[in-house]
Amino acid sequence: MNVLSNCFKGKRRRRGSKRLNCSGQVGTPEDSSASSGAKSRRTEEKVAVVERNSAENQPSQSVHVVWDDPIRRSEQEKLAHQLARANSPTQDVPDDFHEQAAQFSETDDDDEEPKLPVFQAHVQAEEAKTPKQPKSTTGKTPTPDPPSIAFPVGKAPKVTPPQPIVLDDNNDDDEEEVTFKRPPPVFIMSGIEAAERDTYGALVEHLGGRVIDAQQFDIACTHLVIDKITRNEKFLACLASGKWILHKSYFNACREEGQFVKEDFFEWGGEGTLALVKNMDNSVRLLAAAAREWRIKLSQQRQVSSTQFGAFSTWRVILICEKGKVSNFIRLLTAGGATVLNMRPPFPARVDATHVLMEPHKIPVPQEDLEKLLSSGCLCLKPEYISGYLCNPESDVAAFTPPEIQALLAAMSDNDSGSKKRKCSTGDESQKRTKRR
Repeated sequence: MNVLSNCFKGKRRRRGSKRLNCSGQVGTPEDSSASSGAKSRRTEEKVAVVERNSAENQPSQSVHVVWDDPIRRSEQEKLAHQLARANSPTQDVPDDFHEQAAQFSETDDDDEEPKLPVFQAHVQAEEAKTPKQPKSTTGKTPTPDPPSIAFPVGKAPKVTPPQPIVLDDNNDDDEEEVTFKRPPPVFIMSGIEAAERDTYGALVEHLGGRVIDAQQFDIACTHLVIDKITRNEKFLACLASGKWILHKSYFNACREEGQFVKEDFFEWGGEGTLALVKNMDNSVRLLAAAAREWRIKLSQQRQVSSTQFGAFSTWRVILICEKGKVSNFIRLLTAGGATVLNMRPPFPARVDATHVLMEPHKIPVPQEDLEKLLSSGCLCLKPEYISGYLCNPESDVAAFTPPEIQALLAAMSDNDSGSKKRKCSTGDESQKRTKRR
């Protein structure tokens, strides 16, 4: 401050001469001294402000004091370690780095404070971030290496191992599930009154089934429900094709259970219908038993071979009947798997058929055609043979042979024996003639 003031005073002495002021008048030394004094005061004020600001910015002491917080320092070291590992390109760290991680790991037995200084942890973190560059032997500045490309390593997905499935054949729930998974049943009814038919039809549709209301047999049906056994087209066709033939009490059981129940107990020929057929004719009892036997037999054949699907699967049939019955017989035989041939007299010399269902007393056939059929090995039988075969496949065909065919067979056998005798006699005469010579 004294130096600056002395400088200003010397200048004021040298400038103590008369000068013209702004108005063109000659200034006196007193006027110049007054103006210079005002300037010096302003300069001194500026210097004072500068000194005051510099004094505020200067530290109070030359030595910095840092307070060491052990907990804070430990947390900083842990953070530095985590940052160094996170910034590593391949997440691989050297062995000494794992040793440091062991020091920073929290354990219940080790309560000692880490001994690594704060600045050393920061230095190691920076060294881990910055890869070391090889020393250049030349004076050129080395080109820094590009940063490595690191892809995040995803966690392997957890795959649940397959669990074993235990199959229990004796479980009733499994049997119910198998029954439910079958196609919906398709019913036809026979011998049931119209009111009951409507009631049962509504029940079947409510349970998810279907009813075919037709007078003839339909191959699409799966169940036949009847009140009593009658030898009609529906019953015989279902018998020959292996369909379920049930008593109408089956519908009552389904209504009580609210679902389709098992059919075995209500099947004709089963345990539930034995009391019903006990006092019936022998032919009816045979048909009831045949209903169950053919269903089981044909189901087993279908499992082995798809070609064996009916009771008449090996038959090749020629029908010589009244026109009103032909269509019924065709549906019945076709349901059992037979092949119906559309052939009429006159027949060729060789006929490729196995059965001829005929009524000679109603539709006469020339004897010549009958001889061709018999010579070809065809069984010429009455139409009643169909039901007889279904009741007992080993039935005697002679009981179903028309009288006209029996007489023709006897005549043909006599002719055969007579021709044989004539052949034998002619042979003896020729032998005698040769001996005489």
